[in-house]
Amino acid sequence: MVNPRRRALENELRRQRAQRSREQAQFTANGFPAGGAAAATVAFEQAQGQWLQQIQKRQSQIEELRLKRATVPKHVPLKDLPEAERFTRLRPIAKHVVDPIKMIACQAETALVRLAREKVKRDEDARTLVRQVLQSSANLLPDAEHKPLTIAVHPLTNPAHNEVFKHLCAQLTETETVYPTTDLRLIFQFLGPA
Repeated sequence: MVNPRRRALENELRRQRAQRSREQAQFTANGFPAGGAAAATVAFEQAQGQWLQQIQKRQSQIEELRLKRATVPKHVPLKDLPEAERFTRLRPIAKHVVDPIKMIACQAETALVRLAREKVKRDEDARTLVRQVLQSSANLLPDAEHKPLTIAVHPLTNPAHNEVFKHLCAQLTETETVYPTTDLRLIFQFLGPA
């Protein structure tokens, strides 16, 4: 399996590189002061020197992390991991809870794919779109007085997918589903352009 120590080093390396990029952007964004006053020029040079020093320090930290990462293997046998980092199998009683949830989620995804297929030619495209929809963000807007629970969904990155997404919202709203353990009726609202 993937070595957790290696993963931690790669995450830290990624974080340090991002920080270096921000520092380099700040270094290059600072413009030379207009007017050429000696005090302003000295202050500018000192500030730029500090940025450059920080960038060089960050670069040495990155090199140190790269060298350390090279000594850590990418994968390790499960038996070599410390007990705290090993995966635990679900107890049989937990599987009785988890497995039905997985089956229900799969059935719901398949039902959404069938709805999307009304507007999309290929089954693979419909499934990809539904997965993107399920991972997209939404705002939940309950209204206790009028009893709707509006789910305002944000547009997807692909305009063609947004058309199918609008279709899904309309179809799901037509079902007049009531949110479990409440009397709030679900209304799906697309937040993108009409």
